[in-house]
Amino acid sequence: MDEAIKSSVYLSSPEFASWLMKKGFRWRKVWKKRWVALHGMEIVYMDKEPTSKNMSDITITKAQFTGASTVKEEDPDNDPTGFVININDGKNPPWHLRAEDERQKKLWVLRLSYALAIVKWLDDFEKVRVLGVGGTGIVYELLHNTNGQRFAMKEMEIKSSYQMQMAVSEAEMLKDIMENITHPNIMHIERVFQVGSKFYLVFPLCTGGE
Repeated sequence: MDEAIKSSVYLSSPEFASWLMKKGFRWRKVWKKRWVALHGMEIVYMDKEPTSKNMSDITITKAQFTGASTVKEEDPDNDPTGFVININDGKNPPWHLRAEDERQKKLWVLRLSYALAIVKWLDDFEKVRVLGVGGTGIVYELLHNTNGQRFAMKEMEIKSSYQMQMAVSEAEMLKDIMENITHPNIMHIERVFQVGSKFYLVFPLCTGGE
């Protein structure tokens, strides 16, 4: 995974979908055109592009990303438009995909890299307890599984386009502040994640005072 993505403070896993060629899982390994969609920490493929009228007729296959999931830009057959998603959940085999062109491939790999960076970061932590509940979300205490670091994470559910616009503006403002200002009285923000309709703000855990 690109080091710039791994170290980025603000990561967004957007909704993204398009037609791709997908190699079958069965013994024939036939390539078929599939509608593939990225929904935050989940990826799905369908035999038709979904509309409000045909959802009941669509066959949907989905997989949930894990901390071990990866995306590789190399195609086993050296096709320049090919890439591979390794779900690594113990159930799903690798997804072999090919885009219409190299530009579309790069868009997919970039968006998948953002999604997997978020999943990987969150997978390293355990939600220990709820620190508070408010009108805009829930605050959890996080504990790192290996080094014992603790953080506070505010999880917000965005329910309207206006709330989404405000949340994105706030995240971008916080990102600009952190990149340009360093002061002991300004709380550092560790991460800002956007996954679908949810926003996550991660701060150092402050204890011993109000």
